[in-house]
Amino acid sequence: MSNSHSDLISIYYNSDSTRAKQTLAYATTENIQIHEIAILKTPLLGTKIIELAKNLGIEVANW
Repeated sequence: MSNSHSDLISIYYNSDSTRAKQTLAYATTENIQIHEIAILKTPLLGTKIIELAKNLGIEVANW
């Protein structure tokens, strides 16, 4: 299976999460190419959080 850059799935996950471990195992089993971002090891910047929220259609309020 050959994925172009636009087909690559990025997974932002908590490495302590059982669900995250299951998701990563599933992707591996299904030969789905993913870009893994463990948020405990690579904290997200505020601008990245806003970008992700915008892509998901979620409004981010100022605190």
